Amino acid sequence: MPIRIREVHFKATVRDRESNRTSTDQTRQAPSARDTQALVATCVEEVLQKIREKNER
Repeated sequence: MPIRIREVHFKATVRDRESNRTSTDQTRQAPSARDTQALVATCVEEVLQKIREKNER
C-alpha cells in the first residue's frame, strides 16, 4: 500500500553573515510601500492557491 504525504513542514533559522555585529551597529531601513504591497500580494496568491488545491480534493 503506497503512503501519501499531503503536507510537509520545514523549520529553518536564518542569520546574517555578520552575526557578530551589535544591534547598535546595524542600521536597517523599513521596507518601502511597494515592497510591502508586493509581499502581501504574493502571500495572498499563495494562500488562494492552497485553498483551490484543498477544494479540488
